[in-house]
Amino acid sequence: MSASTGYPVTPSSGSPTRPRGNGIGVTALVLGILAVVLSWLPVVGFVLAVLALIFGIIGIFNSHKGMSIAGTATGAVALIAAIVVTAAIGNVLEQQQRSTGTNPTTAPAAPVQNTAPTAPETTTPPVMPTAADFQIGLKTTSKQCFGSAGCSVVVQPELTYTGADSAIFDTQTCDITYRITGDSSGPMIETANGTGGMSYSVSPSSLSTASNSTVVHAEIQDVTCQ
Repeated sequence: MSASTGYPVTPSSGSPTRPRGNGIGVTALVLGILAVVLSWLPVVGFVLAVLALIFGIIGIFNSHKGMSIAGTATGAVALIAAIVVTAAIGNVLEQQQRSTGTNPTTAPAAPVQNTAPTAPETTTPPVMPTAADFQIGLKTTSKQCFGSAGCSVVVQPELTYTGADSAIFDTQTCDITYRITGDSSGPMIETANGTGGMSYSVSPSSLSTASNSTVVHAEIQDVTCQ
């Protein structure tokens, strides 16, 4: 016979209950520690701090309070540190911008010059001279009369330019054709050849007039420039 202890034995209903894991709290704590260590990196520290807060809050609501609270606390500290670091870096960049007077992200705008468009220069070509722009006179250099046989006369033409625009003579030379009347045989056509500018080579003309009273006259017929 086996001895009895006198106490009822309650049969086991199954294996003992194991405590639930706290993976969320561990994750929150690890993220919080990394966020504190890397808080000097504005973007990385900020992201890790936010993740630590999220996992910590989830762990607290799921009754994993130990490490979850620690992860939430380190995440909050890291978040504050990341904000402070970001503000400090922004302040330094702003001071550098003010000291250099330039915007690092925006190129300086080119100055606007309000200038009226310049009209193209136009050059007015010189006016070509005509017969009306010259006067011609005759200077008698020799005259011999022979009674009723008439006279032998030598005249020297003298040309004068009376036009308003003499610029044409800077680039071109003009020849002048003129007519002399009074000769017994009829009008004489002569040409004064230009020698540059308004200078001309004019040869004297010999005429035979009917009498001493015959008037010898000259007039410009044509002007040719080249």
